[in-house]
Order: sequence, then C-alpha cells, then structure tokens
Amino acid sequence: MEEERDEGHFDADGNFVWDDEAKKVQEEAWLDDVSEQQMGAAKHAKSRREFRDEQTEETMTTQAANRTLATLLQTRETVLQALKRLGSKKKTRSGNKRKQTQRNETAQTAEEKKQFEQVTEAADFLLRSGEVDVYSQIKEEFIPEEELLAQRRQVQFADEKEGKSEDNPPKTEVMWEYRATDGQIHGPFPTSSFVAWQQQGYFKGETAVDMRQQEMLNDFEDSEGEDDTPVANDKMADENPWKRSDTIDFSSY
Repeated sequence: MEEERDEGHFDADGNFVWDDEAKKVQEEAWLDDVSEQQMGAAKHAKSRREFRDEQTEETMTTQAANRTLATLLQTRETVLQALKRLGSKKKTRSGNKRKQTQRNETAQTAEEKKQFEQVTEAADFLLRSGEVDVYSQIKEEFIPEEELLAQRRQVQFADEKEGKSEDNPPKTEVMWEYRATDGQIHGPFPTSSFVAWQQQGYFKGETAVDMRQQEMLNDFEDSEGEDDTPVANDKMADENPWKRSDTIDFSSY
C-alpha cells in the first residue's frame, strides 16, 4: 500500500489515479514488451489507412464515382453483378463429377482485384451520399444523360448509313443470248453463268456458239413507252453483232 501511495492517490470516488511520473514509467514498461518491428508495422498500417482515407475524401466525388462505375461495369450489368464477376473465385473441392468444373475455374487476377476495389469504393461513396439502391443500378444509369443521347445518335447514324448502303442496287450484270447450231436463240443469261459454264468446258472449242450482248432495261429506268415493246427490244438486240463464245472474255464484263 505504501508503494501505491508513492505512485498515485485515490480520488473522491475511490478510484486510484496514477501520478504523471508513475504513469510514464508504466507506459515505458508496456512499450518494452512490444518489439520495434511490431511498432513499425502498426505505425505504417495506421499511416497508410489515414492516407487512403484522406485521398478518398479529396479525390472521390459523385461525378468520379459515376464515371468509375460507368467505365468498369459491362453493358446492362449491375454493381452487384460486377462485384460477383470481379470477386475472388472460390475453389471447391469435389469428386470426379465436378472435375471439369474445377478445371474451368480461374483465380482472381491482379487487374480484377484492382477493379473490384475501385467498384467497391465508388459504390460505397455513392451509398454514403444517399444512393441507397446503387448496388442494383446498371451501367447505363451511371452515364450522363447527354452522353447517352450522343451514343444513341451515333448508333442511329451508323444504322442509317448501313441502311443506305444496302439500298444501293448492285451493279447490273451484262446479259447474253446465244444461237444454237439449229439456229434457235436461247437466253438471255447473265455473264456469271457463262463464266461458270466455260470453267466446266462449255461454250468453247467444239462447243463454241454464236453469242451477242442483250440490252436489258434497268429497274430504275422508265419502262413506259413504245421502246419497251418486243419489236423495240429485238431492234436493240440486232444492233449487237454476233461473236463466237470462245472469243469473248466474260471476266471483263
């Protein structure tokens, strides 16, 4: 009791209070039991935590959080789904029935871990800011409205451009007719048909026949009038001379 009186005193409530000098001695005795390495690690962890908190408070804003989620989430993916996709993959030990499943499992990569932390940090910030349903929101909800409209206009413009290109009619093939050995005229047939037939050995050599180019009306031309009568068409055909089929280079048409 005498030693305790020398190191402190009892207050009015009966609690023992250490004197300043005695308190310092007690703290030094406690510190003697803690290694320098442990103290250094604790200080480093505390400093790192404080620095991270300070950086988060300084750099994280609602706009930055929305931008992070809009960038890291996939199309129509919620925050919760993204965390599940980026989270650590649990390896399950099982029998032969699930051996194939085990082979397909992959460990979480460093990039996935980084993105997981970024998504978590951004979502937590928005949650603290009042976005209570942040974890159920999809990627598109974090994109500014004007940016979404710009993206939609771009897609619409691309679709319209593609549609116009499809509306352009293909180049009209040159049509041909041929005169058989009996004098009967057959056709007209497109150039591509004669290219294929010649590759098979027809319309050349002993099987060569007389041929002439057949004028065909384009679908976009006016088909009204006397020029479209069979007589007129025959007149146009007569203007093209007959040629031997083995002298015609169909690939140039």
